[in-house]
Amino acid sequence: MVGIYLGVAQAVGLPFVRPYLAGNCAEDFRYAANFAVGGATALDNQFFRSMGLQIIWTNYSLGAQLEWFRQLLPSLCSSDSDCGTLMGNSLFLVGEIGGNDYNHPLLQGRSVDEIKTFVPNVVGAISSAISELIQLGAKTMIVPGDLPLGCVPAFLEHFSGAIAGDYEAETGCLKFLNRLAEYHNQMLSRELSQLRRSHPHPTIIYADYYNATVSIYRSPRRYGEPSSSSTLDRCAAFDRVELDAPQDSTEAPWWRAAATAVGITTTQMHCAGKRRRRRRWRCAATHPVMSAGTGFT
Repeated sequence: MVGIYLGVAQAVGLPFVRPYLAGNCAEDFRYAANFAVGGATALDNQFFRSMGLQIIWTNYSLGAQLEWFRQLLPSLCSSDSDCGTLMGNSLFLVGEIGGNDYNHPLLQGRSVDEIKTFVPNVVGAISSAISELIQLGAKTMIVPGDLPLGCVPAFLEHFSGAIAGDYEAETGCLKFLNRLAEYHNQMLSRELSQLRRSHPHPTIIYADYYNATVSIYRSPRRYGEPSSSSTLDRCAAFDRVELDAPQDSTEAPWWRAAATAVGITTTQMHCAGKRRRRRRWRCAATHPVMSAGTGFT
């Protein structure tokens, strides 16, 4: 359910997060746990079967990842009080997840109009996971939105027969797929607002992965790629980029800066505090990180 980026771990002096499925004992998750699995969906496979889709991926859904967390939690704390302290002092990164709920149907030929009907279910699954974490004692959660699907190289190749008008002039990304991602993010943002009203004490932060990533496609030179003729070319170049997150938190909150590194394998990011609801948020090495994304961390 939650994921952590390597640059963040480096910046606060933490070891890299061990994937849950690769762990052998509780000591492996002393600092953090990563329940994310590549290709995971927010919805269980039963939903996709009911829609007549061919299941070609393992059911490591958000619900499955949350169940792994429930199983792990008793080994990390010895009493209800200890578990409450652990949950309250931990940062939960719930996502990015949901993109694969749309990716799989798109690649099986389903229309964007049909897939848009999946969005309420996907957002509902994310909301349910957040609510359960709050019930378990979570106090601080970052919930990323979806990435710009129209910029994904696999889709640019899959829909290579699209006409010129289907592409965004600034980015070279596919308009109709980016509108799908934007719709997901709008629905998710509304749901998070409702969760904040229902649970006023926890801090629920929306991370705008979409616009942070689009900024890379709009200004590739700013991020280390001097000349690219297409979005596909830029994607190939991003594996080599190193980023320094802005130090001025009034210019860019640290979670937005961290999101800018989505899809880049080597990053250097620095945390910058930002006032939110009269609270000072700081990166704290003493706070474990629980993650899921295409899952949960």
